[in-house]
Amino acid sequence: NNADGTYKCVVTSSEHSKVNDETDVESNVFTMTSAEKDVTLSIEQTLICTISNLDAGQPVVVTWRETADGDPLTGDGTNYDIVQGTVDGDGDQNSILTIKQNKISYVFWRETTNGDPLSSDGTNYDIAQGTVSAGGIQNSVLTIKTPKLDTLSGPSFTYKCSARSSQYPESDESTQLDVVGNVFGVEPKGSEVLSGTLATISCVVTGLTQVLDSVSWEKPNNGGTISSDADGFIFDNGQADFGSNTQTTTLIIPIDQTASDGTYKCVVTSNEHNKLNDETEVESKVFTMSTSPKSVDLSVVDQTLTCTIGNLDAGEAVDVFWRETTNGDPLSSDGTNYDIAQGTVSAGGIQNSVLTIKTPKLDTLSGPSFT
Repeated sequence: NNADGTYKCVVTSSEHSKVNDETDVESNVFTMTSAEKDVTLSIEQTLICTISNLDAGQPVVVTWRETADGDPLTGDGTNYDIVQGTVDGDGDQNSILTIKQNKISYVFWRETTNGDPLSSDGTNYDIAQGTVSAGGIQNSVLTIKTPKLDTLSGPSFTYKCSARSSQYPESDESTQLDVVGNVFGVEPKGSEVLSGTLATISCVVTGLTQVLDSVSWEKPNNGGTISSDADGFIFDNGQADFGSNTQTTTLIIPIDQTASDGTYKCVVTSNEHNKLNDETEVESKVFTMSTSPKSVDLSVVDQTLTCTIGNLDAGEAVDVFWRETTNGDPLSSDGTNYDIAQGTVSAGGIQNSVLTIKTPKLDTLSGPSFT
């Protein structure tokens, strides 16, 4: 398809007594060229795009843009003048873009304070310098391409923006403005508590500069939306913290709902981030605790007591605390009075923690029992 061509469309219609009826169809092609040009930003400049191999009197419509995906420019008389051009005797059409003197202050984008200015490389970044509105406003846009985004992490990242006048090019570059990109994310905060006790789970939503538009919770196994203060459930939408750009929503699960594990859904809507009913699963896990009375002989060296924790995930042991009294401090393995083995989780989800009461401590105990 490098040159003009004339193709034939050949049809046969028995209805119209047409056999191999031929019609010529033109396939015309044109070329586009431009030349790099040295420019001085302080004065009006022109750029030329040349379209060749056209038929006399048949110009094409030329569209100018600042970036590949940008909106077409218009000849507004303030920032740009555009001449479409006509076709000369050689079949060439020259379209001219005139960049007006007050078009821009030149804007620099950087990753760090002392970094080199970024450029539109088509891989990591596209930069649109922007135009000056009638009100004297210029919006420069840095587009961070997907390959670069994949290297960034939340909850936010910062780029540096500075400007220098093109109308007065001897002016200094401005100080740098931090331009912050907030990354939307939802971090689930599950819980693991003793079966039959209250559980609190939450979602931390990051990357916010506005309060979430809506928050709701759903019961496990598609059990429906939870109403706060109904069936013992209590949830709090939370307040946005614009210091950390987060909002934390919590759900308190009542005792009668913690007999077994459950997976709840935190559902949020953020118009700021174009998120509608964004769902995140949050685990509410429970474990059991059991023990049996043990006959002990205080005259025997060392005695052991065992606390059994069940319904655990393999490799996910809990921290076990032993105390002498309800409000007492947790005991520690001091080698004199006590040794404590936390225990590991078996394939069946059982963890046995063992308290060894050493002889010096046994000598201070008396019957008929101790707890």
